[in-house]
Amino acid sequence: VNDGKIKIYGVAEKFLRANLTFDEVIFPAELGAELVLTIHNYTKQTLDKLDFNFGPFQLELIIDESGHPFFVELEASAIGSYLSEWMVPGTSSNDMIFDSIKLATAEKVETTVEKTALRSLLKYYYAEHLGIIDSISVSNINRRIMFKSYFNSGQHVKNKRMYIANSLILG
Repeated sequence: VNDGKIKIYGVAEKFLRANLTFDEVIFPAELGAELVLTIHNYTKQTLDKLDFNFGPFQLELIIDESGHPFFVELEASAIGSYLSEWMVPGTSSNDMIFDSIKLATAEKVETTVEKTALRSLLKYYYAEHLGIIDSISVSNINRRIMFKSYFNSGQHVKNKRMYIANSLILG
């Protein structure tokens, strides 16, 4: 947001499954145009009501079965690392981090969002048991699949809810 002009890079959709032991994020979300418009309008109304008129932000919402958004959180920062570092630039020519730097240094930020047909899927993998990791083995099918491990062989997993790795699939 800069002087009331909002650049919405897109809507991400998060799925929680199996008692929070597995989740994934799709960007841009596979939502109908009407629901995306509802989310954009709700975002603009929320920012206006909070008098939020400068800086990067992440707005988290819950959408009920009828398509009505409910406010969860507004974070005055660029979206989490994988969305801002990989998912947004990987699916378009938009760069949230670069735009945030431009905003902080009073440079002009283009508000147009370039969209492509590409999608990103971020999957989180959680430990089934506590203990020491024997090994992590990954096969990349092609250059459109990236894998980032947060733990290495021999490291101790202290909490089952701590995610071990994630993969980003583009295309």
